[in-house]
Amino acid sequence: TGTGTGPAAGAGADAAAAPATRAAATASVSGVVSGGGSLGPGGTVLSMKRVGAPTPRAAPVRGKVVSQRNKTFIPRVLAVPVGTKVDFRNEDEIFHNVFSLSRPNDFDTGLYRQGASYSQTFRKPGAVQILCNIHASMIAYVVVVDTPYYAQADASGAFTIKNVPFGEYDIET
Repeated sequence: TGTGTGPAAGAGADAAAAPATRAAATASVSGVVSGGGSLGPGGTVLSMKRVGAPTPRAAPVRGKVVSQRNKTFIPRVLAVPVGTKVDFRNEDEIFHNVFSLSRPNDFDTGLYRQGASYSQTFRKPGAVQILCNIHASMIAYVVVVDTPYYAQADASGAFTIKNVPFGEYDIET
């Protein structure tokens, strides 16, 4: 995390922000994150909150899906605003039992077969670890944010957060 002024607030050593001019009411914050060990930086979720002023809440989004395919969660990381419903779809020919112990967003789908899905609404911000009770190698994360200013880094670590009003922000990864 970090703090600063302007649309690039908090970019620090982990992210280099794109330049913007004071003439615009909003700007995009772009940069590159690094790290992530053997998995790399892809999927890193970055979010920005205003310092000294309220941050507007993002509206829930529709159509978010985490599939189980070849005993793997796809995507491995999914960022969603608070209140978003995520469908967990089993595309494997085997049963899965998707669950999370991450409070307060904990849940358990129970066993479900190929073609079936389970919907979970994420009501509180934070990282939610997703596991399969049958296949211990399966792991994913739903990162629930309470700000409209967020992005997920691509495989190279590049990200862009669009439509950020000028001001002072904390940026979190």
